[in-house]
Amino acid sequence: MLIDLFPRAHARFLKLPPLGSFLKGLAQWLAPQGFSTSPIRRRISKAQVLEEMLAARGIGDLRALSREQFLSLAPRPARTQRDLSALVRSMTTFLAGSSLLRVVVPSPSKLLTRAYLEFPKQFRSADARQASSKNP
Repeated sequence: MLIDLFPRAHARFLKLPPLGSFLKGLAQWLAPQGFSTSPIRRRISKAQVLEEMLAARGIGDLRALSREQFLSLAPRPARTQRDLSALVRSMTTFLAGSSLLRVVVPSPSKLLTRAYLEFPKQFRSADARQASSKNP
């Protein structure tokens, strides 16, 4: 698939140290997800930029990253560099789906914080259901 997308430059993408070995799989994974050739090509073309970002942060193995750490590589706001942001998101989903990213087990304090943040949402939704059942 990578050869079809980049007939003359596919070898250059495959040589990228941490990303190269995953780009072929990513391209093959994106096609059945409903992406046409053009969006796949635009994503893969930003691999060199992502590679430079990884090198600047001293990341040599993608498996050492968690899902959140990988997503943090996406530019903010996403509209400034859409193709790079799309590559990061697609790569994160692909690697997480293949169980290639590090799974972070939340600490007890993080679990407690999440539960604390979820409680008002649950309370509001229960309150809204009661209000709607009272009003005919």
